[in-house]
Amino acid sequence: MNPSLQNLNIQTPEELDFCATVLGIDKQQLQQQLQLANPDSHSQFDEQTLADAAFDWKSNWDWSITKLLSQLPVGPIDDSPNAPWQTLSQGGGERIDQAMVHKHQAGNVLLSEPVEIGKVLYFNVSTTTTEIHFDHSSDHVQGMLIMEALRQTGLATAHFYGVPFSSQVTLTGFNFAFHNVVDDQYPILIRLVSNLSVNLTSKIGGWGAFELIQHLRSLGLEVQTGIAHTG
Repeated sequence: MNPSLQNLNIQTPEELDFCATVLGIDKQQLQQQLQLANPDSHSQFDEQTLADAAFDWKSNWDWSITKLLSQLPVGPIDDSPNAPWQTLSQGGGERIDQAMVHKHQAGNVLLSEPVEIGKVLYFNVSTTTTEIHFDHSSDHVQGMLIMEALRQTGLATAHFYGVPFSSQVTLTGFNFAFHNVVDDQYPILIRLVSNLSVNLTSKIGGWGAFELIQHLRSLGLEVQTGIAHTG
């Protein structure tokens, strides 16, 4: 049994399909591990139900997707070496190309190159930029800076999954729910799941479900963004 899966609370075969796809593991294997973790907390689905079940990646986003994301283990779910993840989780990684986040000046890029684990993208967040100035210093990372990092994440995600640079990319909306402050003394990660990672035949629009990570655990910041492009 993988202890990193103990927080998952799956009630429908579609949720199981979503989590298995995002984690990059087989549905049957995931169900078996969940049953070992806590038999009373998970529904048991027969083989045919699992075979027929499919999460609708073309559907509109809702908060249930972000709730599922918040239950997923942070980082790899196995013990195999993963040097890019180790570097990222410790606050390292090269800054992403400024074109990925539509910046003219590299110093205003707040994200590292992403690390993809399964269908989850992880970015390290920098809090250093000349673009945003605040009235006073703070002992935590200001929400406006986090919002800019998340905006950049939406743009970078679109291009990472194949939206061409020649397109006009538009973020059509944000939904935020803040539950904790972010300490500026420790590495900050953003992780996200996007339907652009699976629904590769439709690049006209999509959604991303984001989460902020610190100390390798969720900070409870739940974010959704819509992504659209033309051209």
